[in-house]
Amino acid sequence: MLHVLMPSGEELAAIPTADLSTVQSLKKDLQKICGVPRFRQKILHDGSALEEDMCLDTSMESVLLVLVTFCAASEDEIEELVYSPCDGSVEDVEKVLQRSIDPNATTADGKTALMQASQDGYTDIVQLLLEARADMDMADHDGVTPLLAVSREGGEDMVRWLLAARADLNKADSNDCTPLVGAFQEMQIDIARLLVHAGAGTGPGPQGNELLHSECSEGNLEVVRLLLEAKVDPNTATVDGATALIAASGEGHQEIVQMLLTSKADANRIDDNGFTALFLAAQNKHSEVVRLLVQAGADPDKEVMGTTALASAIVDDSVEVVRWLLHAKVAVDQVNEDGQTPLNTACSFGHVEVVRLLVQAVVDRIGPVGLDRVDKCGGYTALHCAAIHKFFSVARVLVEAGASKDIEDDMGYIPSDYAKDDDMTKLLATDRPSKRDKDECSEAFESDIGDEEEVGSEPKEKYEKCSLGLDSEENAPTGQAEAAARTYVAGLLSPFIASPSKGKR
Repeated sequence: MLHVLMPSGEELAAIPTADLSTVQSLKKDLQKICGVPRFRQKILHDGSALEEDMCLDTSMESVLLVLVTFCAASEDEIEELVYSPCDGSVEDVEKVLQRSIDPNATTADGKTALMQASQDGYTDIVQLLLEARADMDMADHDGVTPLLAVSREGGEDMVRWLLAARADLNKADSNDCTPLVGAFQEMQIDIARLLVHAGAGTGPGPQGNELLHSECSEGNLEVVRLLLEAKVDPNTATVDGATALIAASGEGHQEIVQMLLTSKADANRIDDNGFTALFLAAQNKHSEVVRLLVQAGADPDKEVMGTTALASAIVDDSVEVVRWLLHAKVAVDQVNEDGQTPLNTACSFGHVEVVRLLVQAVVDRIGPVGLDRVDKCGGYTALHCAAIHKFFSVARVLVEAGASKDIEDDMGYIPSDYAKDDDMTKLLATDRPSKRDKDECSEAFESDIGDEEEVGSEPKEKYEKCSLGLDSEENAPTGQAEAAARTYVAGLLSPFIASPSKGKR
């Protein structure tokens, strides 16, 4: 039995001789007992210090353990310790440590031997320094720890070593950059995965959220997944109020949007410009993203700068986007600042498939009367809009759905008054002329007829032109509308036109 004594005479330990080998192995055993690394232990026998590689004699009954303090080191000695790892020589580092130099000694720029060895990737030297109780979380003047440095530089094996040694996962530098943030910034994805699985976070600073926002915008699915695993809040906004969901939705990154929604991202958040995720997805024709958002409860009726997601989709002829918005029960009678309904807008642009969807929705929810809503710009119905812009297919969809042909706009025109070709004229034909035709003809009749004088062909032609708008209006009625108007005029004049059999009244 080998008795290990302290200078006070107190016995620290008794080691069976069968377990003895070298002085170094004895020091490692004693380190577990006294907590002091072997580099600060001196083993003396008969007043002489024993070298670490010396074999212990079983005949020895006792040895003396002396614990030494770190000696003051010169700048040269510190640099020797710090930069010895540069050559990868474990022996050189061992020799320096045996001189009882503090393993945490720093150079003028705050670098330690552990920082240098870890950055150089020398795991054996790192292990030796950790055995010497080097502080693995000690930072340089910029607050950079060994784990942060190697996380940025891509030393995956070294990261494993430091994690196994329980390095601080979340210690940030002076810029609030944690090892995980550093790994993401340098796109060290494998290291980021190691850190996340070890429980690392992005810290209290804004970097984590900024990373999530930018990676969602760029569509880096794996990075987003890891950031969410690291508990980055998907609802924290950037300085302009945008969330990760708004960024991903605007770019159409479907899988990322689904991932964010699964992580409880708010589908109705609004950024500082008033945009929502749904509006941007609709505006950019990302129909599958629109589907995900409406299924997650996004409000389809929220206005952005006076318009809606539906209005934007209609203008862009985004049929599938419109389909999903209608599936979400978007308001089909919500008017814009010009008093136009979504249907009026679609008819003005001639988007026939969008019109079909809107017509069906309007009829199902409101009835055919909903097709005849007039706007504030001229009292136009959807059918007026189709006729004015010469969209025959759109007009046919409206007529087949029951849209009225007889509603007058603010000028007194009915849709057929704007027909410019035979097909449109036939489609919009009605049994009566417009109110405008009647009023103008009546006014002319009352002012010019006066007494019950015979009216000849000249005044009759004048009244017809006035009634039909042929004398001045650019959009004068044609075709069957004109025929109907002429019939109306003839009815007004018939009592005053001389009959061949009766002569003058």
